[in-house]
Amino acid sequence: SLRARSPLPGPLSLVSAATGHSKTRQMPSLHLLPLLLALTIRPPSSPVHVYPARVLESYPHDADAFTQGLHLEEDGTLIESTGLYGESTVRRVDVESGRLLHCERLPGAWF
Repeated sequence: SLRARSPLPGPLSLVSAATGHSKTRQMPSLHLLPLLLALTIRPPSSPVHVYPARVLESYPHDADAFTQGLHLEEDGTLIESTGLYGESTVRRVDVESGRLLHCERLPGAWF
């Protein structure tokens, strides 16, 4: 029986369990990968619609806040969840001024 020494593409050494002799065989090359991908990726069956966007207003915001979720209250208060590992918060922010009205830190186990 033969067993392979390397799972990587390229030359592969096969070693006989019985005799210890080895043979080298060429494995399929990765140069065929782009061709295989081209054959399996198809363009969309319908055209992709691109919608224009225009900035209507701009408001101050904490540049260090990694925003994960937003909710705008009827009174103009923004509820925002932010976070990085160990620094996640849920905060209430005045949209017009960007002033932090209230902030609750979340336990590190929550993200």
